Amino acid sequence: MKRGKPFWIFFLVFVSFIALHFDNLARAEEVIVDNTPPTVVINTPNTSIPAYHHAGDTLIVNFTYTEDNPSNYSIRVYNATDTICYKTNTSGLQGGTNITVTDTCVLSASANDGNFTLKVVLNDTAGNTAGSDTETDAVIIDSVPPVRANETPSNNSEVTSSPTTLGLDTDETAECRYSQSAGQSFADMTPFTNTNSTTHSSSIQLAYEGTYNFYVKCRDLAGNTNSGDYWIHFTYAPAMSTWVGHSAEMRFAFHIGTGDNIRSGNNHIASWNNNVVLGIVSGGTPIDTSLNTSYPGDDYLLKLVQREKDNKFLLVFTKGTYADITDNLEEVALKGWVGKTFGSFSLSEPSTFKTFLVLLYDNIDLNNSLRWAAGSYDLWLENIGKNSRGQSKINVTIKG
Repeated sequence: MKRGKPFWIFFLVFVSFIALHFDNLARAEEVIVDNTPPTVVINTPNTSIPAYHHAGDTLIVNFTYTEDNPSNYSIRVYNATDTICYKTNTSGLQGGTNITVTDTCVLSASANDGNFTLKVVLNDTAGNTAGSDTETDAVIIDSVPPVRANETPSNNSEVTSSPTTLGLDTDETAECRYSQSAGQSFADMTPFTNTNSTTHSSSIQLAYEGTYNFYVKCRDLAGNTNSGDYWIHFTYAPAMSTWVGHSAEMRFAFHIGTGDNIRSGNNHIASWNNNVVLGIVSGGTPIDTSLNTSYPGDDYLLKLVQREKDNKFLLVFTKGTYADITDNLEEVALKGWVGKTFGSFSLSEPSTFKTFLVLLYDNIDLNNSLRWAAGSYDLWLENIGKNSRGQSKINVTIKG
């Protein structure tokens, strides 16, 4: 008994020491060793593919980081004078390699147009130097629609072959569309074959002689779309036919309003706008038609040429459009005159009435050009002798 007691006491002390030792280990703090700074790579937007926005828009930012112990990150959009967006985030971060984050940042509603730098900064829990990436000119604020210029063909020019290139330039990358009707919505217009650039073009087949009108709108990468049309207008006048022998010409200058439409065939030429149409129709053997687009200023000079022998010109001035001339060409050719239903007349008493001027002649030479305006006039046709070929010279004048 006396020998065993000291042994028992020693055993209890040993167990107590072991228990105390493990208790102290359980209460020791964990020490994390992290000497590697985080890395950050901005995916979008970036310098190569910037994001185009308006002030007040929400910017979407996508970036990738590598860090075992992330603490927080910040997104900043700025230039030399202004910070238009700043955001920090401390939640939902996980450690690892190539962790992808997609976040948003609301751009200032008072941001001015211009280019801005995007910067993303990531901090870790160990206090290492922050990892960051910067993309210059990654965000562009743009509130102005594209400026359009340098149309092809040039306005008021004459095109002599078909097809021809229709096009124009813009001061920024844009998509441009065209229509032959004014005031169309961008969605209803035809995209240029070559666009989404600063130069825009399509090859256009010209189906008829005369004037062509195209109306163009463009939309830039920020979604700014032109509200008004850019008007491209030119004349298609193929090389004139040749004729061996004498010919007769009828010329008539006419201007209804801005953007008169003019079409022609071998035996007629017509100008129309605002439901008014003027046509020159051949009643003889036609050779060709042509058009002078500046006689003078914005006026148009219509000309029809036919053989001198048995020639007849009919001037038709009435309500309607080009179709009111062309739909009655057969009637004119067969009868040499137009019926009472020609054109688009109203049964009510008009404030003014339309005039048909018919010139039937052989062996005479009409001289002079006239300009008519609103008002009452006397039309004088005076025989002033013979020309070198023995034809009577008839001088045409207006006295008001």
